[in-house]
Amino acid sequence: MQRTTGKTYKERFLLWLLAAVLVCTLFLPFAQGVLQGAAEDTTANGVFAPESAAENNSQAIENDKKENIIDYLCYFIEDLLMFDINNLDPVRVSLAHFFAGYDGQLVFIGNWENGRSGSFGRIMGLHKNVLNTGSITWLSEILKHEHGHYEQYKRIGLIKYIFAIAIPSLLNDPADYYSQPWEVTADILGGVTIHRHSAGSEEAGIAYLNNVIKADLFSFLSSALK
Repeated sequence: MQRTTGKTYKERFLLWLLAAVLVCTLFLPFAQGVLQGAAEDTTANGVFAPESAAENNSQAIENDKKENIIDYLCYFIEDLLMFDINNLDPVRVSLAHFFAGYDGQLVFIGNWENGRSGSFGRIMGLHKNVLNTGSITWLSEILKHEHGHYEQYKRIGLIKYIFAIAIPSLLNDPADYYSQPWEVTADILGGVTIHRHSAGSEEAGIAYLNNVIKADLFSFLSSALK
């Protein structure tokens, strides 16, 4: 007998979605107007008018912070409304601010120091420099490559992926980066067409991945940790 728990997950999601829309369309514009009005009133009426340039600058910074918080909330809600975990359109990813969905993966968009994108399981990290190029073709190829790493992950599992794909990818940064065994099959599985691989690298990459798939976990770890 199937146990019922009230509202289904779909119904709960729709309710949260409706609440998000209401917040974005009603509360946030109102709050922004209140904050802007309050800032204007305090300056115009002189009740809390700053007495020095330093205080005036401090007040401006506080106002900017409040406006930034509201902007971030609006951006988050925009991403939520556009979110589709099975999305295949890179344009939709390019319009996101913080997160998006792509072919079964959750894509986080950030500006971390190393400037690189990456993939680990269902999580993809997309660096903002990819979006800043303005090239949908380049974005599409990066998304495909990182999704190719997810396809590797599904074939070999967590432990093997860490030692056979993730660690070599992080530690090695040769000139012919995408021809390395752990990278070239990500291109192949993801359907990337923009990268040019060195002669024989695709065959070597496929053999590398097949060997990782076939190896039992104990033997693989023993070899990897030597």
